[in-house]
Amino acid sequence: KPLYTAVGNHDVESNAETGEMFTSYENRFLMPQLGKAQIGRATMKSDFDLNKMYKLQYDYGNSYYSFSYGPSHNIVLNAFADFTPSSRQYKWLVSELRDINRGSSPWLTITVHCPMYNTFLQHSNDPQPVNLKLFLEPLFVKYKVNFIFSGHLHAYMRTKQVAFDVVTEGGPIHLIVGDSGRQANAPFLKDEPEEWVHIRDHRTYGWSSIEFLNATTAKYEWVQTGHNKESETPNNVSDVAFIYNQYYFR
Repeated sequence: KPLYTAVGNHDVESNAETGEMFTSYENRFLMPQLGKAQIGRATMKSDFDLNKMYKLQYDYGNSYYSFSYGPSHNIVLNAFADFTPSSRQYKWLVSELRDINRGSSPWLTITVHCPMYNTFLQHSNDPQPVNLKLFLEPLFVKYKVNFIFSGHLHAYMRTKQVAFDVVTEGGPIHLIVGDSGRQANAPFLKDEPEEWVHIRDHRTYGWSSIEFLNATTAKYEWVQTGHNKESETPNNVSDVAFIYNQYYFR
């Protein structure tokens, strides 16, 4: 099966001596490319900060792209490159969303490393998620994106259908699936989950899958594979849902 990647903060790898960025990521993968990679140099202190790096110059190449798979169209974005309205990435995204044929591709997903909705303490006020909500959430709501996949947090979360912090029928579903590798122990921001949280977990390893059954129904599944503590026994499946395509909500 095909493997598609999205740039994470550890893929930036800013070189303090040369200023080179994204070297390994650009050379070790080959994603559907819009053109030859255009990569700038790290020059500011924030360009070397794994939490604050933002608006780095990285266009085309493996930075952002899209692909169709079965009845879905899938857009992969770079949270660490510029996505403000004047940027190449933003203008490409608007064109891409506008031109998608939802007749042949009724399901629409976005993958971006940093989550826009975050129930965890870490990364809540980082520049990437704050500006993703500011600049890109209006597009995702307007064009009825179904699922937005993220990682970054070493934990798991699935939201209800939500738009602009309000539970909204027909809004996108946001997922943080960052619990398949490093210890899944990100602390919660609040003791009680936000209204838009459907499920959250910070002690379990797992992975997710989506099966698009037809144009209107998808089966989403989160499978637990282990816990942080050996004494805890994981369930085989802890989050299964049949999702009606938000595109058809009017």
